[in-house]
Amino acid sequence: MAAVRERSHVQYVGYTSLALAAMTKGPVALLLVGLCVAVIAIGVTGGRRTIAGLNWRRGTVIVLLNLTAVVRVDVLHVW
Repeated sequence: MAAVRERSHVQYVGYTSLALAAMTKGPVALLLVGLCVAVIAIGVTGGRRTIAGLNWRRGTVIVLLNLTAVVRVDVLHVW
């Protein structure tokens, strides 16, 4: 949606949602999103170009920061 309509701020909501999904479902959420991205890249005309238009570096940082924050809280809670 963010890449198709050129609304770059929407992709950050998506990355945060992905982090929340990974917190609740674990690696299965990342696998499902990866599968959807692969289907779009292969099956949709111009899909690769659309996916390449997303800011993957910032998205990866957003997801990792959210996930590490949860891991830190869990570790501190155990101790």
